[in-house]
Amino acid sequence: MKTLYLKTKDEWTSFKYNDLSELKEEFEKRNIKIDYGVVIGANAKIGNSVAIGDDSEIGAYSEIGDGAEIGDRAEIGYNSKIGDSVVIGDRAEIGYGSTIGYGSTIGDRSEIGDNSEIGYNSKIGDSVVIGYNSKIGDRAEIGDRAEIGTNAEIEPNSVINHSIKISGTRHHVNWYSTGVIHIGCEIRSIKFWQMHYEYIAKEYDYSDAQIKEYETYIDMISELENSLKSL
Repeated sequence: MKTLYLKTKDEWTSFKYNDLSELKEEFEKRNIKIDYGVVIGANAKIGNSVAIGDDSEIGAYSEIGDGAEIGDRAEIGYNSKIGDSVVIGDRAEIGYGSTIGYGSTIGDRSEIGDNSEIGYNSKIGDSVVIGYNSKIGDRAEIGDRAEIGTNAEIEPNSVINHSIKISGTRHHVNWYSTGVIHIGCEIRSIKFWQMHYEYIAKEYDYSDAQIKEYETYIDMISELENSLKSL
């Protein structure tokens, strides 16, 4: 037998069931819509007025806030928290232990890495990839098909319509059109990289050829950002 938590006067109440159809009346009382083929893991919490699309999966110990909408074939990892009024697109994937702040939108086919945080009222476009342990600030906007690296930190109110990922010989290089470059675990301003790239590279035992390689990446991104600002 499985356990699912639903709200009763703003308090979580546990319900035992073998099949979700056994909770039909409880769902109707709370205006919860569970479509065909949905799988909900053990001890998950489903808020009032939630809609979950066909063939979606809600991980164990996850929490879906009031008024949230989960698209068809979406996947919510275990122990994740989806805030009130969040919209998760079709086939989107939310990694385990992640938090999506209230009022945020995650586009179709987007992927949010494990243990990531999306701030409230943020807008994540379609087919976006956000790496694990990343933090996206409140009210941020990330455009379609952007790719955000692991351990990234995007400031509140940022608008990202352009991004680049370069697979260098030592570390990935990520740029999000926000004036910073993310190389490996280091996230620095473009100006900082231009002034100190050689020192940082030597700390990581880069060869002379690799230092020159990454200098080229930094300069290229600087030129690109400056050209976009002039548009």
